[in-house]
Amino acid sequence: MQRLLLLFIMLTIFVGCASARQTQVNTEVITPAGSAIYFDADSESPQNYSNENAILYLPFPANLGVINSVHNGQQLHVLILSPSLKSGTFLNITPLGAFEIVERGESRDLILAIPADPKLQVIKSPTLDQLRLNYSGVIEILEIWIANHKGENSIAIKALHDEQKATKILNDLLK
Repeated sequence: MQRLLLLFIMLTIFVGCASARQTQVNTEVITPAGSAIYFDADSESPQNYSNENAILYLPFPANLGVINSVHNGQQLHVLILSPSLKSGTFLNITPLGAFEIVERGESRDLILAIPADPKLQVIKSPTLDQLRLNYSGVIEILEIWIANHKGENSIAIKALHDEQKATKILNDLLK
């Protein structure tokens, strides 16, 4: 029985790793981790602190990236768990999950990812379950920051979906 359970766990980890690594999407970093100002997607210069784009809370805990749809002009934001990267950096990401959030009455998705390049990975978990298991508190920190960085409880988090749902969201955007 123990062998069967161990085999099941190993298979689950292997399948999770394989499926998470199959999806890699090119993403542009627009705001570096540690910044207290949203950067403009078209510029390497940050917005002004007097602008509504200033973060009057803790700085970004992760890099903020953007993926643009070539078909309909939609954008999808990505929180990239990695060392701080310069605005304008392009990199492939591996999705770990997707926050389903509501801001000002509008529902949208926010992808959670790690760099596909192992040299840029400070988080070595290819799945959401492994992130929860191996990096205690990371998800909770991100949830608190997301909900409060634009003012107390300005954003509601409806759900955090796994890497399969994040991959589907990305594939739908890039169709």
